[in-house]
Amino acid sequence: MNRLLSTCLLVAGVCTPALADDPFTLDSTTVSGGATVTITFAAPLDEAQARHWVCIVKPTDADSTFGVWAYADAGATSATLKAPDVDGDYEVRLHSNYPDKSHNVLHRVALKVTGLKPTPAADAQLVLPSASVPVDQAVKVRFKVPLVPEADDKYWACIVPAGAPATAQGLWRMVPVAAEELELPAATSSGKHEVRLHANYPAKHTNVIHSLPIEITGAEDTLPSEPSATAPSLAAAEVPFGTAPKVVFAIPVRPVTGERFWVGLAHADLPTSSNGLWKAVTPGATSVELALPLCTGKHRVTVYGPNNKAYATLELDVAGEHPATDPASIALSLASAKIAVGAKPMVKLGAPVYARTGERYWITVIPKDAEDSEWGQYAYLPNAASELELPAPEKAGSYEVRVHANHPTKSSNVVQRTDLTVE
Repeated sequence: MNRLLSTCLLVAGVCTPALADDPFTLDSTTVSGGATVTITFAAPLDEAQARHWVCIVKPTDADSTFGVWAYADAGATSATLKAPDVDGDYEVRLHSNYPDKSHNVLHRVALKVTGLKPTPAADAQLVLPSASVPVDQAVKVRFKVPLVPEADDKYWACIVPAGAPATAQGLWRMVPVAAEELELPAATSSGKHEVRLHANYPAKHTNVIHSLPIEITGAEDTLPSEPSATAPSLAAAEVPFGTAPKVVFAIPVRPVTGERFWVGLAHADLPTSSNGLWKAVTPGATSVELALPLCTGKHRVTVYGPNNKAYATLELDVAGEHPATDPASIALSLASAKIAVGAKPMVKLGAPVYARTGERYWITVIPKDAEDSEWGQYAYLPNAASELELPAPEKAGSYEVRVHANHPTKSSNVVQRTDLTVE
């Protein structure tokens, strides 16, 4: 069965001999667009080759291309994928050894899809049902003809302020294949805008092929806000622990369409670059309620406007008896320092652990010789938790349980560790 067949498969310009015992076959090498493609493996997938995955891509696509894909479990004898909707020549590929290898093609088979024909470029045009739309109302657009992209491409549409750079994304939506109409998000402020149609994504991140003007109507206070005119302040400069702080504005906040206003809450000791726990300000709102602080003490509230630029900083006191935990005071222990493979380690911390607002603790179980920067099998520690169950180690050996503090200010920062034996 291992003899070479006389037939060959043309793959990216290379004639590849097929084997009589090819790793997989297709129930049909010609299917209609959107049909189910059934892949039958010559033998159950080998667990020794780690995780397998299958995909449908263009024959000229790099081996790293995912296209339409799905995992195939060890021992599987078949898999299915949905064929692309667009007419053309494709290729079904089987990969192995994931995640050790992000891609590793074992075999490929040509697939012909008789599907939708791509829209001629001259017909890919927008049609607006109305030349004006009220602010805060979704913008509905139609297309001259149903939009069908080339096989590897996508169309997308957006609404942006008039005169915005061609690279501006504004508020956008992908265009479904063969769509006749699309609903775009509501513009966040009034004034002159444009609706734009882009083609050739992802090969080109932006590529405007058609645009139409549209007027977003509204009262004077719906025009874009000057950040300084919003004059943010705290509803209360001190709040008890367990109470959400509130920021109030002097006028309704209206960002330029495609931008946003948002507010970050962080412990005062965090770097000023830390966004902390943040909330977006709803367009037109005069206040925003922030997330609950994670600890007591002095905090910093930072208000951001267009281009994510900070324009106001406010001081907040959080009253109570729950200051941020000193990492050195954590009494780390294990419910059992010796467990069986497949068992989940239970971590004890001695007392509730409070992170600085804007940070969090995470705990990992990891081989003892691993670098401190490695993540291993981890879980984030809920704020004020005093214990945590970790993922089960998959192999026997010598491990460590490590407590990391100050994420994301520091990607890794081991403050406590203890040994764990897995048998």
